[in-house]
Amino acid sequence: MTALEALALGTPIAHDVGGLREILSEYPEQLVKQHEAETYAEYLKTCMENSSPSNQLAHVYSAQKMLQRFLFCPKQSQAKRTQQSNIDG
Repeated sequence: MTALEALALGTPIAHDVGGLREILSEYPEQLVKQHEAETYAEYLKTCMENSSPSNQLAHVYSAQKMLQRFLFCPKQSQAKRTQQSNIDG
């Protein structure tokens, strides 16, 4: 959840570990491979100098979009249960 919150806020970089690697698979340039202050500073400097995809990520993972997806899941599950119930008779 923390990673999704950071994406919604437009955090431009993340450490290259576990689930973050999967979440940012389309944006590998935003994954910091070395856990050192100098490396983070260099990544941030690059993000500030270039048009960073973090703005796009902030839109894709905005709180509003995540809420819509979250609310859609139970409705989708309920529809599947209802459909299965009708099949089972």
